[in-house]
Amino acid sequence: MRRVSFRSMALGVALSFVAACIPSGPNAKSGNEAQPAGPGASAPQGEIQAADAQPAKSAPELLQEWNTLAEAGETHLSNPRPREIGMELKKLGPEHLTPILDVLGDPNSKPGAKALAMISLRAVATPDMAERLKAMCKPDQDGTMRACAADLLSHIPNADTMAFLKTLTNDPEKRVRVASLIGLVGNGDADSRKGLIELYREADTNPRQKAAIILTVTDTASVADLPALSEAVADAALDVDTRKRVALVLGRIGDESVVEALTKCTDAPAPEALRGVATDAVTVIRSRAKDTEAK
Repeated sequence: MRRVSFRSMALGVALSFVAACIPSGPNAKSGNEAQPAGPGASAPQGEIQAADAQPAKSAPELLQEWNTLAEAGETHLSNPRPREIGMELKKLGPEHLTPILDVLGDPNSKPGAKALAMISLRAVATPDMAERLKAMCKPDQDGTMRACAADLLSHIPNADTMAFLKTLTNDPEKRVRVASLIGLVGNGDADSRKGLIELYREADTNPRQKAAIILTVTDTASVADLPALSEAVADAALDVDTRKRVALVLGRIGDESVVEALTKCTDAPAPEALRGVATDAVTVIRSRAKDTEAK
């Protein structure tokens, strides 16, 4: 089957979720279209080296750079630099992350700036942020702040934060429900998996949210998820990168029950970029079935 990089897959999940946290407009996309690394890509050498390098800039210089990026909001959601700035600030001292957390907690911050704060803090969130993030999830705060804060809590996984996320799974704000269930399932909470798939199937779940949900399901997909994955691979509302990943997973764990859905993706009107991956998946499934029969 065609090689699809795990780095690009993980990035797809992150970008889809970030997009799902921002209010949808009439031209909203799923969030995967902007990802800078496509199938088969590997981490740039500079990014690998940056992990061990000491920051070249001071904390004030880094924060000034971050604020410039935040002013453009959604323009930089797929830019790796905000995340790198967060990592560099943490090296200089976790207290330097507070100004970014302040942007997320400011009701006057633009949605794009709040999403950028979430991206920047995901890899560097610390337990001492938890109480403040919980406060940002209160019902009187705006939906973007609440969804982004819930996501960050899932990056501080412990019994307390997971229990708190469970209190949000029936929240009136859909973005908060999406964030909490994705966070729980992403941290291995099997009891939340059914609720996440039900959320995917709700009529008012938009393509951004669907992409974030189904990409989370594919991370730890099992045979029990085949019906939902079959729906997703054939869902024309989803972006092609998400559907390609679903097809890849179906090829890995699927059986004859998913072949019909995949076959629909092997020719027009399915996107051309999806057809080859779907064809490969069908071939692998049928080859596996023949091997099983031969034993």
